[in-house]
Amino acid sequence: MRAALARHDALLREAIALHGGTVFKTVGDAFCVVFDQPANAFAAAYAGQRALAAEAWPAEIAQLQVRMAIHLGAVEHRDGDYFGAAVNRCHHRLELQPPVSGRTRPLSSYSTWHMSRSARVTSTVPRRQSIAR
Repeated sequence: MRAALARHDALLREAIALHGGTVFKTVGDAFCVVFDQPANAFAAAYAGQRALAAEAWPAEIAQLQVRMAIHLGAVEHRDGDYFGAAVNRCHHRLELQPPVSGRTRPLSSYSTWHMSRSARVTSTVPRRQSIAR
């Protein structure tokens, strides 16, 4: 399981970096990420989903189930972390998202999705179902 978690983290970090995201916090296998553009948050989420779905996971994992959420809003940056209602709303959206295998649309508000089509965006990208935050 340790090797699978390391691979999970590497795949997500690569997708996040490729789309200009900055990881500001990890909690277990969850990543809290900030992006400058909403479209980049969605692109990183989809890239992470594709990478996780394409990976040949060990038999005991079978197919990895993940959840993700994206929310647009003003945030306060302090001591390397981000705070504010947008971060809290993103976390609440994540809790509403059922874990899925393969590609799915990250849970977001309509306004966040519409803006991805320029404030800061907070995103919590894939995490396994078994880990609570």
